[in-house]
Amino acid sequence: MTTNTIAEPLLTRSMLDALLERWRSQPSDAARTGTSTDRAACARALIAKTIGAYLAFLPPSDLRTYESLIASTSCEELRDQFYVCFDLIVRTRGAATAVLRLQELHRLLS
Repeated sequence: MTTNTIAEPLLTRSMLDALLERWRSQPSDAARTGTSTDRAACARALIAKTIGAYLAFLPPSDLRTYESLIASTSCEELRDQFYVCFDLIVRTRGAATAVLRLQELHRLLS
């Protein structure tokens, strides 16, 4: 017997919004350098580093999500998928890792 269950997000959009608001109110400790394309490449590399070792264990839907994130070519595309990325990292690596990685991604994409 197979069951088709959809994974429920562990954290909600309102929780993510609260974290983002907190991060925005803090002074930036790293100056943004490089072009938007460079920052998008750094963000994709961070996502790949965070989730890459777990690709063999991802269900097909999460694998498609990961591929979509890695295929993004601009900061704007990645910002549009920010919550999806956060949710994927939470389910793959846990909430603590997700919060740390998303803070780094936020700095890269802002």
